[in-house]
Amino acid sequence: MVWIPYAEDDKQRFDELAALYLICRKRLQEINIDTKMVASPGSVAHRDEQTLLSHDPPVPDPARHLITFTAQSYLHAASEHMGSLGALYAHQEVLLSPVVLARCVIEHAAHAVWILGGKSKTATDRLARAYLEEVHGAEHAKQQAGDLLGKQSEEYKLRAGHYREVKEAKSLFTEPHHDKDGRPTYRGEQLPSPEAAVLHLNRVATRPLSNDRMKGTYALLSSHVHPTTHIIRELFLVDEIAGHKTPRLTVDISFHDRLARMAVICFYNALTHIVSYHGWAPAAYLELNADIDALLPGVFIGGYSPGPFDGAPD
Repeated sequence: MVWIPYAEDDKQRFDELAALYLICRKRLQEINIDTKMVASPGSVAHRDEQTLLSHDPPVPDPARHLITFTAQSYLHAASEHMGSLGALYAHQEVLLSPVVLARCVIEHAAHAVWILGGKSKTATDRLARAYLEEVHGAEHAKQQAGDLLGKQSEEYKLRAGHYREVKEAKSLFTEPHHDKDGRPTYRGEQLPSPEAAVLHLNRVATRPLSNDRMKGTYALLSSHVHPTTHIIRELFLVDEIAGHKTPRLTVDISFHDRLARMAVICFYNALTHIVSYHGWAPAAYLELNADIDALLPGVFIGGYSPGPFDGAPD
């Protein structure tokens, strides 16, 4: 069997996509340095922090920054996956793994956006969402420690204690604290499933896909994560060329462009929410607009759009 190498034009495009993914990560790092990751005075993030200082009942001191910390953590996780996508494309390892990482980017971006909500959400609403993320994470950490090390281990006891402590956050919010199935519910909010968070991210985008199309897209991404026979089998067709069986890729460069658009746009939307919420205007953010426009033309149809918290009333 004879394998046909990638065309030179495809290799060049892989290099361009690698550069774009790595630029996204680099620009976020530059924004962190420029802003010191501190909310600007008068921003929605700053006003939320001031509101939580006078919350009744009092919010524990570390939790006053929980909204920004959790949303920023998810954005940084998304940027790590963007860097990994850059490494894969730089080495032309692009058959299955990029789709897995793109889904990781999109899911983390989706949760960052969900936590912040929009102008209609209050500081307490956002705090409730951040705490739902905390409770979910603490519960999983407890379960994992018990399975890996046993419930008599010090690690499990530590994780279980943290889980109990985090659950006490429900007292910050009016009842009910659970739905009829026992799921945590704070201020009427519940942690969305990964799919629901991605659908929400799509709905608040400047140019959203239809709900069904986004749902189908997310299902396709997920099929690359979990063992799914047709995804692997349909990567190639076998042609007879000059008497040799020759595999031919069914995934062409346009697929990689579409995947890049989705991952980059979702990352950029989450970054825009973070930047707008904190009242930042870093040069690196504007430079990223130009970077994306140069390598993915047509993303910014109609020019730059204001962020979701820009011009929010005091």
